[in-house]
Amino acid sequence: MSPVLLSFALTLVAASGAKPLPAYNDALSCAGVTQAASDFGRTPETAKAFDAAIYWSMAAMEVARTNGMTAAAAQADQDKARAAYKALLDDDDADAWADLTGCLKATPPTGG
Repeated sequence: MSPVLLSFALTLVAASGAKPLPAYNDALSCAGVTQAASDFGRTPETAKAFDAAIYWSMAAMEVARTNGMTAAAAQADQDKARAAYKALLDDDDADAWADLTGCLKATPPTGG
């Protein structure tokens, strides 16, 4: 991601709500599950997941940055989480679907 786009996205994350940023592992899990869900074709639900994935990805990156992680390490974590959740969602894992529901509910309004 370009530095300009990252800066813009982080501004959106910061402006999206009054809540403080979540813990890294929580943001990472939500980024992974929403990214994986957004891969399931075009439906109203996957559109919500796509919007949420953008938010959670940027939130995870911001928390990683404040924790001193490199962008490359944070992106690698997101890639792993996405792959793991994709497999779980493909297997219709109830816990993974519950995680998705929770993350969608926890996503601030994105205007999408």
